[in-house]
Amino acid sequence: MKKLFYVLIAVMLTAAGVNAQRPQQGRMGGQQNFMAAVNMPKEDLSLAEKTWMTKIALEEKMAYDFYYMMFNKWNEPAFMRIMNAELRHKTLMVRMLEKYGLSNPIDDSKIGQYTDNDLQRTYNSLLSKGNQSLKDAMIAAAGLEEQDYMDLQQALDTTDNADLRLAFRQMKKGSANHLRAMVFQLKNLYDYDYEPQHLDKSTFDSLMQEHRGRGQRPGMRGHGRHRGPGRGYRQGGNMN
Repeated sequence: MKKLFYVLIAVMLTAAGVNAQRPQQGRMGGQQNFMAAVNMPKEDLSLAEKTWMTKIALEEKMAYDFYYMMFNKWNEPAFMRIMNAELRHKTLMVRMLEKYGLSNPIDDSKIGQYTDNDLQRTYNSLLSKGNQSLKDAMIAAAGLEEQDYMDLQQALDTTDNADLRLAFRQMKKGSANHLRAMVFQLKNLYDYDYEPQHLDKSTFDSLMQEHRGRGQRPGMRGHGRHRGPGRGYRQGGNMN
């Protein structure tokens, strides 16, 4: 009996050692993968590519600022999750600008303040809508993600550089995830059928069907108003 006891202890210790040696996959690994474009070889840049890099960096800064303000206004977890994803997008673009020796147009000390007049008007409009109600904030956020998705597609169309294409594709995928999250949250919380504000209907419908077709939902948590007590959507998920 005593011998069996020691055998069991040995087995348990061996298993613990194996588990300890397994690589842990979490936020750090995901962050490193998201930054993969930074470590890819540099290629020659056209003026259009440089312009889009700067434009996307500023748009990611604006998106982060908007979600920061909306989370502080409404304390909605969905806004915090997307805010964190926008921070990764912004960091990626800053690193890409640094990689190519381009100036960084972002001033992180000023929330909601931009030297670009069009960007300032867009932010002011989003903030005005978002401050009206949580529902209006989600509608404004969905419109923002539509515009980001369209701009990132245009940015992709201007470049054949492998590193830029990877970076833009990753952020475009993130914008699609954020858009779906807002659309599903609006349906879950308010039974509101969102209609696209910028995307054409066929593109919008295709994006909405991507997760439904695989039986998945964006990584957002509901408030139990329409889809069962306490949970509207699965918790977790990749919001990059």
